[in-house]
Amino acid sequence: MSRHLAALFALFLGVVPAQAQTLDSSTPFFGGTGLSLTLLHPNDADGRLDCIVSEDHCAPLNAAACVESPPRAIELYVTAQNTAPLGSDLIIWLQKSDGECVRDFRGEPGDTVLLGTVSLDVESDPLVSAARFEFPADSALGTYTTAQVLASNLLNGAACAADTRVDRTWFRLCFGVDGSLTTSPDNNIEATEPNAWMRLIVDTKAPATPAVPRVVSLDGRLEVSVESSDSDVFEWRTFTVAREEGAELPTPSCDGWRSAHRTEVLGENESFADDVELTNGRTYDVWVCAVDALGNVSEPSPMSSGTPTDQCDFIECYPGALRGGYCSASGQSASLAWLLVVGLAVLRRGRAR
Repeated sequence: MSRHLAALFALFLGVVPAQAQTLDSSTPFFGGTGLSLTLLHPNDADGRLDCIVSEDHCAPLNAAACVESPPRAIELYVTAQNTAPLGSDLIIWLQKSDGECVRDFRGEPGDTVLLGTVSLDVESDPLVSAARFEFPADSALGTYTTAQVLASNLLNGAACAADTRVDRTWFRLCFGVDGSLTTSPDNNIEATEPNAWMRLIVDTKAPATPAVPRVVSLDGRLEVSVESSDSDVFEWRTFTVAREEGAELPTPSCDGWRSAHRTEVLGENESFADDVELTNGRTYDVWVCAVDALGNVSEPSPMSSGTPTDQCDFIECYPGALRGGYCSASGQSASLAWLLVVGLAVLRRGRAR
């Protein structure tokens, strides 16, 4: 059985592999030269940051991450493809870019936060020997969580504040070996020195609040549409609540979205239209919510309403008993209308001959 089939079979049985998952450092997800990274806990069910090899970044740090309790831990280990030189330094930093992990720490790089420098002075030290360097346990940090990334000075410590949310910003958690067999550490990670990274994306900014939806009442359904000017919208969610006589109107909310009708947006600035199957004769209050690609949810739109109406088509209405609605007729006028249609059809056939 192939590795992929085994993984699918395990998921089907609800079995999660216990071993750590090695990430290929040649992929665009984890990368670098001379070092490789391995997640200690690749699953999101254990409270640690979820990173999937087939994706190009770890689980998003979105608005929901701002209120996680406890926040997810970022835990991984670093191994050297070749042993690091004795007397070198391992430098760990977070950078606000998706560029290479090449940094000169002799100055003040404006887009980085230095997380620690670990001296590799003893032959038994991680990376110098076959031992791995565990992050953050083997650093001075103790712990490193999604909350610490969101509170970083690179985001002005305000990624979760209501009026300073962050929109799609890339980060790299970088590991670099400073020093080689011929040079001493100089607090500068050059392109030729071993390095590796994991990519993170921070997006805590929700899409704009949608406008009042336009509701058209049809037979057994409502057509709901709203104009969109926000290119960040990935999905719309339509909420419909049947109005009960004498009951108070609902308060629009984007919670409980699993009961909403969901429609993916395939293009930017695309108007949204949705057909929702409902019961004729009942009035429904309607509102919509917008969701971006990282799962941030907008505030609910203002509420609209509509009442699906039983509508008969031509075949249903003529001939026979007519029902109320837009095609209703009565008595002799209906019969005459039907005879007129039949007569015209016969006349056309006669001329065709």
